[in-house]
Amino acid sequence: MHAKLSPQTHRSLSTDTVLALLVGFVVLVAFNIHRFLYGETPVFPTDDAYITLHNAVVLVSGKPDPNFVGTAALCGSTSLVHVALTALFCLALPPLTALNLTLWLGILLYGLGLMRLARVHGAAPWQAALLMLAGLFAAQTPFQMLNGLETGLALAGVTWALVFASQEKSTRGLAVLCGLLPFLRPELIVLSVLLLAKERKLASLGWALSAMTPFLLLLWANTGSVIPQTIAAKRAYFAESGLPLGEKLAIAGRHLGAFAALVGTGAIFLPTLVRTSLGRIGLLFALVLIAAYVQSLPMALLQYYHRYLYVLLPFLWLGCASLWRLKKSLGQAASIGAALVLAQGLFTFPTHWSTYEGWYQEVSIELDGLTKFCDTIPDEEGPLLLHDAGYMGFAGRKKLVDMVGLKTPAAIPLHQRLTEPSVGKKRLDAVEALAKEKHCGFLVVLQGWEEFHRIGAGLQARGWTVTPVRAFAPDYPVPERNRYQVYKLTSPSLLSSP
Repeated sequence: MHAKLSPQTHRSLSTDTVLALLVGFVVLVAFNIHRFLYGETPVFPTDDAYITLHNAVVLVSGKPDPNFVGTAALCGSTSLVHVALTALFCLALPPLTALNLTLWLGILLYGLGLMRLARVHGAAPWQAALLMLAGLFAAQTPFQMLNGLETGLALAGVTWALVFASQEKSTRGLAVLCGLLPFLRPELIVLSVLLLAKERKLASLGWALSAMTPFLLLLWANTGSVIPQTIAAKRAYFAESGLPLGEKLAIAGRHLGAFAALVGTGAIFLPTLVRTSLGRIGLLFALVLIAAYVQSLPMALLQYYHRYLYVLLPFLWLGCASLWRLKKSLGQAASIGAALVLAQGLFTFPTHWSTYEGWYQEVSIELDGLTKFCDTIPDEEGPLLLHDAGYMGFAGRKKLVDMVGLKTPAAIPLHQRLTEPSVGKKRLDAVEALAKEKHCGFLVVLQGWEEFHRIGAGLQARGWTVTPVRAFAPDYPVPERNRYQVYKLTSPSLLSSP
């Protein structure tokens, strides 16, 4: 059973109020430093962030999607809470500012959650502040919280679930959070089920279902499904589920090893999870999560610098916090461990932050330039076929077709019928069928992506005319593999027509 907190671990409201204000102050300072360094108008260093932004804008407008014809506003959205918050802020703020506010809200909630997690387990104020800073700087957490995706909110959600689950008495807050977690990230439904099973209370299940219902209704009304289509789209397009198990384990092992190296000293808290029921839930959740990715999409364990694995970090901080309720020597060990995590985070911060700056520059230069170039293409020449549908969907005016299927659901059954069963060998068949069905006049593809998937070269080998139309200056600052080329497409049937 989970150990009960002694009365001595309870802290005064005034102390915790001061600590909460401290968290707010730290986040406010960080926000203003970031705004000073990167300008008043935010730029998010991932294309997927702009899918969220585009979807929020379309949702608020109540009008048909102007870029993806016939596509529901929430298609391509994995985190409904992330989109809904951004849409809510869009009612009063410019879209870019609205998404930035959503990100900083996630950072604030995560910082507050870390502080409260430590305090619930009996930490002194300085220990709680230490754990907060360690959690905020561990690995590449700053990049994950500011890249425009939902990772910050997911970290906050998991951390607060652990806070509520650590308290002596079960709370309505835990049940409500369990209802919301799957709409922060779909895989968190596993954690919700485990925490609710630990509660063993029918009332908790009722509160969880009450929290889920509005989001289920919104998703059903908008897309006709209660499950985000992004999972099916990625699984079908990347077609890794059919790989030999040994190959999938090798891919996953490499990425998990790289993530473990990033976490570094934080891994010292892993053994402490065995001693508490909540810690064992964390270990079981991690096992199920990793097994699911190994089975269906092992390469996702690397995507955006292991972003799907960051929801596991709050359990390490739980392991640290749980030591502060034990004898003094273990509490001191926990403090030293947290200090080591923070020291590693601060030491590696400049290197990790250069990753953020590199992606930031490529979005602000390359994706912006690409969008402006494509907007000069006459509309009558047909829609653009592409694989990164976020920035161009938000900032551009062209009709677009997403070959992966996040924003073009018609691609999903093609990849499920052709790409996935063939383990990617018939991916080009699916892409060609989609290009013909949607009468695409241009192909937009990242040159690094083209080297691997060979979409343009493959179509050309099948008789299509594939002509590059975007030129780059000799001193163009973006590396060649990170540039997007635009090809004019002419299908064989048009070439052979009189």
